[in-house]
Amino acid sequence: MSKIEALVAIAAKLPGQEVDALVDFADFLYRKKDLDHGEIDGALLSEEALAQSWLSPEEEEAWKDL
Repeated sequence: MSKIEALVAIAAKLPGQEVDALVDFADFLYRKKDLDHGEIDGALLSEEALAQSWLSPEEEEAWKDL
């Protein structure tokens, strides 16, 4: 099994939201070469993926006392 096939097999077992995070991470890795040249802000690359968990009811509950 190739590494690509192994990745696809793992992704197929993940729930939808985690597949979205995996795709975002893969996209980040693909674009990472541009970070070395200062062309892309890494925080902006992860903002959409992290917003999914930051804006969840579970996160709101966890941080409500701060």
